[in-house]
Amino acid sequence: MLPQIIETDKQEGINFSFRGKIGSTFDSHCLLYYAKQQDNGEKKQNDLINILFRNYFEQEQDLSDHQVLIKAAEQVGFNSDETKEFLQSDQYKKRSSI
Repeated sequence: MLPQIIETDKQEGINFSFRGKIGSTFDSHCLLYYAKQQDNGEKKQNDLINILFRNYFEQEQDLSDHQVLIKAAEQVGFNSDETKEFLQSDQYKKRSSI
């Protein structure tokens, strides 16, 4: 089943890799919540989701690494210092908890 999924996704331009680190995605979910609260938030959130998916599923990047998250946020127009400050705060962590 997995080889079929990989082949189908490859035809759609998605090149899955399963060798990356598995870790907590909590901070990435907090960052997605934060993105939606910004101007043009839905678009920024969707763009950020696409970047994070590509980072994790194709490029084997660690989504628990704040540097990975900051770089992804920069790609959708966020200031790196503000993103770093947000990730180090508890500002949205309580709201993002399930």
